[in-house]
Amino acid sequence: MEYFDAKDAAPSLGTLAGSSVFANTVSLNYKVGKLTIIPELRYDAASEDIFLDKDALPTGGSFFALIATTYSF
Repeated sequence: MEYFDAKDAAPSLGTLAGSSVFANTVSLNYKVGKLTIIPELRYDAASEDIFLDKDALPTGGSFFALIATTYSF
């Protein structure tokens, strides 16, 4: 869980200036021998519309899903 507050930040931060962001990430580690598979879900919610939706329109939230892998040798 993360919280980023830029309400009093310098205008050089661009769209983040004057807003706050709450982010939450859930991930798992699944091991198959020396291979680790890591699925991850992340949701970011902002007090201002700083993200873009699938139609490139401003929105206050963003959802990501990804899969990472690592191999140990």
